[in-house]
Amino acid sequence: MPILLHESPNEKALARIGTIVGNKYQIARLLGIGGMAVVYAGVHRNGHRVAIKFLIDHRLRDADACRLFRREPYIANRVGHPGAVPVLDDDLDENECPFLVMPLLEGETLRARWERANKRMPLVEVAILMLDVLDVLARAHDKGIVHRDIKPDNLFLTTKGEVRVLDFGIARDRAPDGDVTMTGRALGTPAFMAPEQALGDRDALGPHSDCWAVGATIFTLLSGRFVHEAESSRAQLAAAATRRARSIAALLSDVPRPLVHFVDKALAFSSSERWSTGQEMRDALIAALEQTWSEPVAQIVARTRAQLAAELSVRRNDESETLLPESEASHDPTSEPLRATTATTSRGFVWVMSFIVLAALAFGAVAASNRYHEPMAKQRVETGTVPSVRAASDVSDSNDSKALAYLDSGLRSWRDASPGSAKKYFERAIELDPNLAPAHLYASMLPRRIRILRVDDEMRAHHQAASVQRARLSPRDRALLEAQEPLMAIPPDAHAAEMRLLGVRELFPSDWIVLSLLGQTQLAKNAFVEAAETFDILLRNDPSSAMGWLGRAFVFGSLGDTDRLRDSLDECLRMSAFAEDCWITRMYLDMDEGRCAESEQRARTILAMPGIGWETSVASSLASSIYGRGGSTESVRAALAQFSQPPAQSSSEPALPLWGEADLYTLTGEFSKLRHIVDVWARSAVHEKFESMHMRPFVLRFEMATELGEREVAKRLMTKYLLERDAWLTRNPYIDLDILVLSAGYRAGGLSDAEFEARRRAWLTADTSNTRGRSVRRWLDAYARVVMTQQDAAEALRVLPHYLPIASPFNRSAADDAAIGHVYLLADDLEHAIPLLQRAVNSCWALGVPFDHTWANLHLGLALEKKGDLPGACAAYNVVLKRWGHEPRSLSAKTARARHAALRCSSGTVDDLVSSTFTSRPNR
Repeated sequence: MPILLHESPNEKALARIGTIVGNKYQIARLLGIGGMAVVYAGVHRNGHRVAIKFLIDHRLRDADACRLFRREPYIANRVGHPGAVPVLDDDLDENECPFLVMPLLEGETLRARWERANKRMPLVEVAILMLDVLDVLARAHDKGIVHRDIKPDNLFLTTKGEVRVLDFGIARDRAPDGDVTMTGRALGTPAFMAPEQALGDRDALGPHSDCWAVGATIFTLLSGRFVHEAESSRAQLAAAATRRARSIAALLSDVPRPLVHFVDKALAFSSSERWSTGQEMRDALIAALEQTWSEPVAQIVARTRAQLAAELSVRRNDESETLLPESEASHDPTSEPLRATTATTSRGFVWVMSFIVLAALAFGAVAASNRYHEPMAKQRVETGTVPSVRAASDVSDSNDSKALAYLDSGLRSWRDASPGSAKKYFERAIELDPNLAPAHLYASMLPRRIRILRVDDEMRAHHQAASVQRARLSPRDRALLEAQEPLMAIPPDAHAAEMRLLGVRELFPSDWIVLSLLGQTQLAKNAFVEAAETFDILLRNDPSSAMGWLGRAFVFGSLGDTDRLRDSLDECLRMSAFAEDCWITRMYLDMDEGRCAESEQRARTILAMPGIGWETSVASSLASSIYGRGGSTESVRAALAQFSQPPAQSSSEPALPLWGEADLYTLTGEFSKLRHIVDVWARSAVHEKFESMHMRPFVLRFEMATELGEREVAKRLMTKYLLERDAWLTRNPYIDLDILVLSAGYRAGGLSDAEFEARRRAWLTADTSNTRGRSVRRWLDAYARVVMTQQDAAEALRVLPHYLPIASPFNRSAADDAAIGHVYLLADDLEHAIPLLQRAVNSCWALGVPFDHTWANLHLGLALEKKGDLPGACAAYNVVLKRWGHEPRSLSAKTARARHAALRCSSGTVDDLVSSTFTSRPNR
């Protein structure tokens, strides 16, 4: 499965719009993209409107997929039934890419209708529609054709009240030389696969397999449940292959006995116990209906069909007047996770002006838009507007229209990657209507950082309020409420949350909130391949989603593709000028790469935005950028004070000036003042329950003791911290601090080599659900940060292959680069050491990791000296001496002074340092 193509399917698909194919069809509009095909609305040169389907580019190299695609028109047309949508034409475009031409129908899929009916369709309606389906299958079976993918997505209800069977792309043709299959792959959709089909037993497949799928379709349309329910499609596939179906009577008590027997027989585990053909099953359904209804079946069929036609025609006219949201083309929820073993994904689009819907779209699945489903991509792309994202009847019985308006605004802000504004809108909605359950739910789910799972007490309170008002939530929102429960725990269980969200995605495959939350959870777990797929689906459904582009940016950044990271962030900002998360991410990228003037400007832009939620964080970045570009200490303090505010109760940071002053004192070597301010900080956190409130002041005290050679002080700090740590009610639930504490103790001499190694080994082998503990950064925390000697470095590099990759530059901080560079320096590997150390010292993060930044300058000087770059080494030593040279106890200053004297360096200014060494830094 590809992570992300160099040019996404959506980008390639859009490029084809307006072109002429086959010298007679003009591509007018993109309708949808599936895992196997892309479909457009087109116009023949005679003015006739059609649907045109192309095999998606990367499938052109798949010989099996190409064979199935090319044979589809022959199978569909050979059925020869009005209910089997024909293929009007097939050809190759100028690039030798095959395409099919089909009618463009009006109506909706049964999946769309089912979801709109809250997943419980009326029995009479389901029965009548299945008669049409079985009539088509009877003709197909008579001609030796087995459909193999009957499901609600592939059954299309026209405005005449008649059903069309779509997607004969994987049908099995028993005619001589007629059958083609995808070698070694299971074909179909797990939720609707007969046991023999799930087992991949080709010889056992037959019309009885389609009969099972029809029974499963009836089961799902009536009950709202799948025959076999599991956490994933693979588990569902296994269940279909090994477990007998439950009776529909176990879920529904109001289904008449004759129809219960009918469905149960259709779902028999043994194929010999089912009906043998579609015709036999249709006759049995009519007999069951005659036993159930006193009125003749023919009269009920005629009346129901007329009612359906009238309803759809009225809705079509209404929709063309009001331009309501179109149903979002998406992958079938039960087949998406099984993409490698699935041969088809049929797709369709409905509710576009004249309620036109694509029929016979193979290789995808049609999913209805829940009235809460955003985006409505076509409307937004063409008009530039953001349509309503809620229906009051779906979310609350609130009579407060202002509250609902704020709810709408909050959802738009969230989708536009502006969580700070979204949070304020949700809070305002709750003020106006405390019983507005969706506002509580969304406030509890709103990401604080897209790649960090951080849940505070306020979010837990909102989640609890939503739970109390659960009955006021839509089915989608109730599913999300349950999916988020593992994240409300301490510590949060990201794996359990991901599994639940995958289940929600199967039910609501194109819902932007579901996809955003799933992608965020996967990013936080460093599951980049899965996150890439999730955000790709989100953007495929809605190319204008700023949250989608932000998620994609984090995927590219995590994979080390900085150019495409920037492009995705720029695209995010093009979609939403107030996308604060995209602005912040771009600002951090500039800081990482040493563009301090640019990051300063971005920080000022963000702080000027109304309603942002990250003033403190951005203000600290502004101060760091000012310091990084050489601004005065006074301007740094002014920036910190301007945006200072008391810390929130759930915050893990103190008031901003306190934090900033500690770093400033470190960078100026005023260690006595630093000691005082850190003591104040530590005392203010005495009653805090989260370890993160205690960890930061401890780290600063410890680093200062280490730098000043106060070994006994470091040991006492370590001992005191460990004793106090046992008394805290909870550890930090978001970052695994165990190994950091162990490393600090080892460096302080509080742990022997053997004791530390034993405890490190225990930590590395522990089965923990903590996201950091399971991440690719384990080597960095357990080894790189511990290195003090050449032997330590050799051991760290020896085990490194077991933990690769460490992390991409996007996921590494300046402190990370400094630690890794130090490992390579001690191992005498200058080729790897120098770029890492240069990146650390060139960044704009000195005011944030002052000790690490200064140590990186010392280590860079030693590395450049070994390499023979004496001017560069002198410049790096000058930085250390400028900061800490007046402190006689500073060990780093002593080393820098000795090397400075040995090289006979001249005392230079910071400007001299920049001009002689770091000429690649653009803003200094």
